[in-house]
Amino acid sequence: MELSLNVSVMNSFSSGSLDKASIAKLIPHAGNMVLLDTAESIETSSLQCRSNTHLDASNPLRTGQGLSAISGIEYAAQAMALHMSLVNDGVPQSGLLAICKNIKIKHRYFDAFKDELHIAVEYLNGSIEMGLLQYGFTIFSAAGKQNKTEEIISGELSIVIQT
Repeated sequence: MELSLNVSVMNSFSSGSLDKASIAKLIPHAGNMVLLDTAESIETSSLQCRSNTHLDASNPLRTGQGLSAISGIEYAAQAMALHMSLVNDGVPQSGLLAICKNIKIKHRYFDAFKDELHIAVEYLNGSIEMGLLQYGFTIFSAAGKQNKTEEIISGELSIVIQT
């Protein structure tokens, strides 16, 4: 099944990127649970987002030990939800995370990274009509050790669309 971006939805975002307020309208989250700050590089089968919310002491996923890299699954799920909305005429889609596989955690906590996080998702399979979508994701730091991009967590997620 091939996905397509709705041109009128995309044209409503004049800069070609989305800010946090626009993202909040397109995903099933609100307040400080909206973890993505911007979305850019919006393509038919992929999306790249950025976030600094991992640095926020009031991040709702933070524990007394810090912000675990496993919470990156939620960051990726939000980017997937945003992409699903953009390919569905700007209509937010609610879904349940059904499968997490091939998860590779290269760093235990996000706290070690003081630079912006980059969240990249790529459509792999499925359709909204089928009620199941599969995406690959990678989260990396803009400037890790020695000022090089550093992968933090990656994997594949499958979402069951709620109707």
